Amino acid sequence: MVTDLIQWAHECDALVKGEVPAAELDPMEPELKVRIWKVDRLGHFTMRVQLTPDHLTQAHSFEFEIDQTYLPGIAAQCRTIADAYPVRGQATKDGV
Repeated sequence: MVTDLIQWAHECDALVKGEVPAAELDPMEPELKVRIWKVDRLGHFTMRVQLTPDHLTQAHSFEFEIDQTYLPGIAAQCRTIADAYPVRGQATKDGV
């Protein structure tokens, strides 16, 4: 849902600032989950993506390193989606 992406954008921003230990896209649907966390003081992060067509019988995941410079882009892309598909009754521009 768009609200999940808005929340993830906020968490990515907070992760860059060092305010939270991880940014997690954890939607209501159990088929997808993404978590980013800091692994060292040099600005290296790990991203773990969990995705499956059947969460009751399968588990698929992969991890890879990303740089801190990727996080603002991830947050910006989430905001672009939120602007294109706004949540009814919520502000979009500068409200995300």
